[in-house]
Amino acid sequence: METFNATARRQGKWWVIEIPELGHTTRARTVVEIQDVATGLAAVIRDVDPSEVQVNVAVDTPELPEATWREAREKTQQAQQLTREAAAASREVVTSLRSSGYTLRDIAAILGISHQRVSQLTT
Repeated sequence: METFNATARRQGKWWVIEIPELGHTTRARTVVEIQDVATGLAAVIRDVDPSEVQVNVAVDTPELPEATWREAREKTQQAQQLTREAAAASREVVTSLRSSGYTLRDIAAILGISHQRVSQLTT
């Protein structure tokens, strides 16, 4: 299997894909299409089946604010953890009230949630 390196750069509405080892370029409309188009080009140029070539594509984009992206991902993970903790605490409160003899409707009224939600928290 032959392996090639390619670079895809945005030009207007198109992604221009260059495979320097082959001395050819092609284009794709979307990022999703880039890999298939690049592989297809390499296969046509080498006159082989696409399964016989591998093209490693680097998508050239403007510098991404990596620190901001990393911070956003960390905040998402923290939010998910806090959501799990809040759900566990909610179940604990409902379980405690149920074991004290309160009905689902009483618990709902006390906590300001629907009795259906209380039921969900008891399972």
